[in-house]
Amino acid sequence: MMTRAHIINKIFTLMLVSVFFTNGITKLLNLEQTINWIESFNLYGEIVYLGVLVELIMPFRFC
Repeated sequence: MMTRAHIINKIFTLMLVSVFFTNGITKLLNLEQTINWIESFNLYGEIVYLGVLVELIMPFRFC
């Protein structure tokens, strides 16, 4: 039986996960702009791919 606290915990987890997943989708759709933004900090643009991968895959770990 699920308690009220467990249900609320799941709801907040889904809300937090959805933020990261949505951010990953946004970065993927605006990939060139994201790469340019990262390179403006003198970082390698290739790390964007790792960031997008983490933001799209890791949320499923917590659901």
